[in-house]
Amino acid sequence: MVTKFPPQLEEDLQTLMETGEYDDTTDILAQGVRLLARRREKAQRLKELLQVSGDQYERGEYREFTPELRQQLWESALRRYERGEEPSPDVCP
Repeated sequence: MVTKFPPQLEEDLQTLMETGEYDDTTDILAQGVRLLARRREKAQRLKELLQVSGDQYERGEYREFTPELRQQLWESALRRYERGEEPSPDVCP
């Protein structure tokens, strides 16, 4: 497949090639496609989680975020950190 890229994209591809991290533009484009797919998967997961939380809210399954709840959450997170537990990927950037 032969593709013509805009001049700025050609320049960006060349700059990436010069780093030596990629064998050719196919490697660069493949990495870009993988990153876009991963971003799409994360966005879909976030939509699913938002739907779940919205449904829970509609059913009244929630707690008010009070200073006491904030403190409980902080202490729980600190204990988990001290035990070496990894946070859920759903709450990490």
